[in-house]
Amino acid sequence: MRVVRNAGRDRGGRDHELNAATPPGGEPRRRLGQSTGLLPLSITRRRVGVKVGREDRAMATWRERIVAARERGQFTTQDVDDARTSWQTCAVGEQHAAMPFVVLYGERWSGLSGCGPVDNELWRLGGTDSGFGRAVQDHQFDAAEELLDQIEDRVLQLKREVVP
Repeated sequence: MRVVRNAGRDRGGRDHELNAATPPGGEPRRRLGQSTGLLPLSITRRRVGVKVGREDRAMATWRERIVAARERGQFTTQDVDDARTSWQTCAVGEQHAAMPFVVLYGERWSGLSGCGPVDNELWRLGGTDSGFGRAVQDHQFDAAEELLDQIEDRVLQLKREVVP
């Protein structure tokens, strides 16, 4: 006997039934411990940012986002939010995701709830006052690209200091 928990239409307009054994894609769910055949997230390359397109599930890097913004004539609202509202989604956050042992994050002042880069130069380059976040907000493509280059250069310098 098949127990239906939810029925409806998926994004493509196809009817589907959702139950404990079969998800909307139609493939049976794997049992606990059964291999998916995919690499764990910890050893795959993570990309930070927004979707390039609806079909593209990969996230664009900041360099790709700057190129796309230059073609459009402006950054998207999502780009501006990502660059200005979180150290996890900004250009420094992209480097932190790629090399967390080099780009160290921590609380800078005890009164702040969030955390950002411990390195003062990365803090300045990625900052929202005159750094990368401000360049994205002001739709300054050349300045954003130059600051991204400086952030990447600083990360390489830190990497040489950490890894002899």
